[in-house]
Amino acid sequence: MKKRIIILGFVLVSIVSLPSYASNMLLNLFLSQGVFDVINWKVGDYANYNLNLGFLGKGTVEKAATKEEDAGIWLTTDAKTPMGNQKIEALVSKANGKILKLIVDGQEQKYEEHEFEIISKDASEVTVPAGTFKAIHIKIKDKTDDADIEAWINPRDIVLEGMAKNIVKKSFLTVTLELTSFGHK
Repeated sequence: MKKRIIILGFVLVSIVSLPSYASNMLLNLFLSQGVFDVINWKVGDYANYNLNLGFLGKGTVEKAATKEEDAGIWLTTDAKTPMGNQKIEALVSKANGKILKLIVDGQEQKYEEHEFEIISKDASEVTVPAGTFKAIHIKIKDKTDDADIEAWINPRDIVLEGMAKNIVKKSFLTVTLELTSFGHK
């Protein structure tokens, strides 16, 4: 049971931490260039992903903007894995992309920002089940969890966080998310 919690916790980090950080980083990049409304999600926006946990198996991740509040918008993530299912609800600030409130499987959690170091960022193209996208390819070191992260992000064409593909490597485990579909319900 403890091993399952640790692995699902790692999956949680890969699903929640990077998108929040990526949104923040992109927000800062776009604001510095005069581009506004980066977190312009609408209730009904969704993005679905294939989840690959390496030797632990495969699953799916479904994300949706479910409710708007004064402070931000709720992003609900349903992860289905061989170790079990997990529901993550995050209230995300529209002003800066930070997670204001985090609920995992019905229990409110304390969310702490991670310390990240950008290793590289460049223009790229990525092909995933949902199609081929021009993207910002980012390599990041998560100093808090000692994880290496690689992401392909296109917030202009992909709703919600703009994530086309995400790879998180930590010790013996690699978690990969690949976009399968997205849109507005």
